[in-house]
Amino acid sequence: LSSAILLDLSYASKARSHIVKNKTCGLIVAYEANSRKTGPPDLTPGYSVERLKNEGANAIKLLVYYNIGWSEAQKEETHKFVEKVGSECKSSGLPFFLEVLTLDDAKDKSVKALNKPKAVIGATKEFSKPRYNADVLKMEFPVLASHVRGLKSPKKIPEDQYAYDVADAKKYLKLMSDQSNVPIIFLSAGVDMAVYCEMLALAGEAGCKYLGVLC
Repeated sequence: LSSAILLDLSYASKARSHIVKNKTCGLIVAYEANSRKTGPPDLTPGYSVERLKNEGANAIKLLVYYNIGWSEAQKEETHKFVEKVGSECKSSGLPFFLEVLTLDDAKDKSVKALNKPKAVIGATKEFSKPRYNADVLKMEFPVLASHVRGLKSPKKIPEDQYAYDVADAKKYLKLMSDQSNVPIIFLSAGVDMAVYCEMLALAGEAGCKYLGVLC
């Protein structure tokens, strides 16, 4: 059984009402109205964290995109936005689940794979800072599973396209965990369940202190 369910504000009003009425599990509500890859998302019009709490939400989830290659001004715009939502959650006494998806301007997937550790670990370090009041970070794995040599589940790719081996992946997973000041949960990023489970097992073997999963 699920301990909580994450639901969207725009498309799941009946489901939210059912959970609140019957108290079947916890309710995590997605606060963003959309997701923009150039800066902070828009929030759902007419809502605040306090209103969501009054309507039965047990926690708030916010999705932001982040590119460590953005200008300092562009990054700070997202920093301030997340800080504002975190302050709302703290004031209302609701846990804040912050989901960060990293962006990369590279076109070649092998280059993206090489860039992934720096992007994800950098975002983890940034958004675990106290200024954001995040209680849990929902993050990508710091490697592309498809480019880890030695995993059993992903489809095979040409040998010269692999970016790391299993030992490298473990190193990055442990470093990511060490850089975070708050608990981490891993998102699947659309990979097959077998690949996702293998990556979770690898994180455990690496000593990565992740809290669990949120799908």
